[in-house]
Amino acid sequence: MSEPEIKTEPVKETTVTDPAPVGDKPESIPYDRFKAVNDEKKALAEQVTEMKTEQDKTKADQEKIRKAQLEKQGEYKTLLEEANASLETVTSERDTAVLYRTDHEAKRREAINSTKGLTEEDKVAAEDMPIDAAENFITRLYHTEIKPGTDTR
Repeated sequence: MSEPEIKTEPVKETTVTDPAPVGDKPESIPYDRFKAVNDEKKALAEQVTEMKTEQDKTKADQEKIRKAQLEKQGEYKTLLEEANASLETVTSERDTAVLYRTDHEAKRREAINSTKGLTEEDKVAAEDMPIDAAENFITRLYHTEIKPGTDTR
């Protein structure tokens, strides 16, 4: 016997999820905690702004101090330039005096070496002596006065 076929459509199962109560959601943050964290963040942002402002003021003050020091150094540079000019003048005068003395000593040595009757031994001995001692040595030994070229002192 055959039974009549009955066509049935498959039944779709629907799952019903219970919505969790509002306080039990893991994503939900209590308002008090949210407000505390948000207020803390705002306070830190204000502190950062204040610190940046203070840092800018400090940098400006340091720049003013640096400029003031450079201005003072400008005065020191003037003093240094004056001292260097004075030193150059003294050095120039000293060099002139050294040249005069060297030239004068050369003339005196030449006068000693041109003394009549001076032996080679006496010339060598006089060369090793200071100029004044050499003149005294030759004067006593040869009983002559040594006259170098004109002295312009």
